[in-house]
Amino acid sequence: EGLKFDLRLYFLVASVVDETGALQPRYFLMHDGLVRLCTTEYVEPSLDNLDKKRMHLTNYAINKKSKEFVQNDGDDDGAGSKRSLRWYMEYIGETYGEKEREKLWTRLKGLCVKTLLAAHPSLEAEYDTALPK
Repeated sequence: EGLKFDLRLYFLVASVVDETGALQPRYFLMHDGLVRLCTTEYVEPSLDNLDKKRMHLTNYAINKKSKEFVQNDGDDDGAGSKRSLRWYMEYIGETYGEKEREKLWTRLKGLCVKTLLAAHPSLEAEYDTALPK
């Protein structure tokens, strides 16, 4: 549709303490999330369009004031300025094929895991501080 968008992924971080006292992470990526779209067709940033917030920022607070903003009616049929991740993944599968949908989902899972692996030492330190052995 030519609109810039972002994906909001819901990723549950849980952990268990193993017999050695080490924190063992468990991660759960939800199959649904949110896709937020800008309300102005995207054009590569330039000095002439940097002030067009509704082209470059997906924030609801900014785009809801646009005359182009479309409120969802409850059915997630690919209409509206906010859509579900489930719809987006179905769209990718229908448009580019199931193999591409699976590849995208695998990359999203990998991104989440890598993000949490980077944060794991900090999470473990916080856990140890809050719940000393």
